[in-house]
Amino acid sequence: MSKIIDSLLNDEKIHSLIEKSANSYWLSNLYNHEDELTDDEVRQIIRFAYISTVASLNSEEDIKNVHYAYIALKSIDITRERESNLFSEIAGFDLCDDSIIYYFYLSSLALKMDQTINARLDLKNYTQIDNVSEDWMNRVLTGILQALILLIRKSNGYEDIRKALTIISSLQKEQKEFEEGFINQYQTNEQNEIAYSLVSLYHTSKALTETANYLVEGYGYKNRIENVVRQHLDIAIKLQNEDSRLCDFVKFIGKDLYCLISNSIWKGTGFQDSIRDLCKKIGDERDIIELLPSQRRAMEDKLFDVAANATVLQMPTSAGKTLMAEFNILITKSLRRDARIVYIVPSRALVNQIYYDLSSDLSVLGLTVEKTSSATEIDPTESDFLISDNIDVLVSTPEKLDLLIRR
Repeated sequence: MSKIIDSLLNDEKIHSLIEKSANSYWLSNLYNHEDELTDDEVRQIIRFAYISTVASLNSEEDIKNVHYAYIALKSIDITRERESNLFSEIAGFDLCDDSIIYYFYLSSLALKMDQTINARLDLKNYTQIDNVSEDWMNRVLTGILQALILLIRKSNGYEDIRKALTIISSLQKEQKEFEEGFINQYQTNEQNEIAYSLVSLYHTSKALTETANYLVEGYGYKNRIENVVRQHLDIAIKLQNEDSRLCDFVKFIGKDLYCLISNSIWKGTGFQDSIRDLCKKIGDERDIIELLPSQRRAMEDKLFDVAANATVLQMPTSAGKTLMAEFNILITKSLRRDARIVYIVPSRALVNQIYYDLSSDLSVLGLTVEKTSSATEIDPTESDFLISDNIDVLVSTPEKLDLLIRR
């Protein structure tokens, strides 16, 4: 499969079509742009997107084609009737709305590339569909995929997670109503295979439910979440026909669930009581349920190495440096209660912002945060800053800190 994708990527016509489709997609978002692609061209793009997506998501290590699959999928405007119909024709699964397959593939690729923000943005305008299918198998699959999409999106934090749990709960209540009649419509020799597939999806939904519960409960979740999810997914995969699309769906869903667990704010932060308390606080107050990729990479790369004399953390704007600094402040104070931390920022405006952020997060954990004034001289309230036992963290500009030290 990888060789097929490579050969397609070397086809200039495919490259040209994807670029043309992407340009058309973005232009249509800016103004009422007329689509220049023919039906045949759209079919080719969707076929390439579908083949490369399945190949990329099935690959354990080689992810060089994931980006191309994502770009190709992204260039398809699934909200347009023509693209939606052609996508259903080529990559659909006879669901009541096959666009759910599109969003599932798109967000799964983003997660695999560790682009969680892109995944959430891609799903920003996703609207939950009415699950009206009379086909119980498709009804269950639709519910699982919708619940997964909500877990990935996490709009308004816990709200989407609770919606996901509600979807699975509704399926459990509908099982008695739909299941028996659905199985009985098949010939006797087919019923076992259908029953196995259904049980496989039930275990998949259970893995999803446990992941959602973990995201909500955090440190309060009583079991080792990876083991619980793995047990259900192993059973789900064994019960499926290995060559079926349903088996692929189960595998892709499983990979997404492991990503959600790994990305959560609870993962890797439970080793220290005050950090646990901080994560609980920002989880409850700000609905922050997952760490950014840059934050996770920093934690994995010895950010918390207590033996280090110096640690340099370089991140772009809004990449999550303040939370990483707060983690290190808490570790430092736990190791040395008499330690004093100086948080240096380049401008007076940032002094006020960082002071507010640190005070909001750390004061409830028993730490005292103060800031220096903007004056070029030391005022009476600042004269004892460096010798006071009551200050844990001081926020200052480098110029004012230099003045304090000299005085």
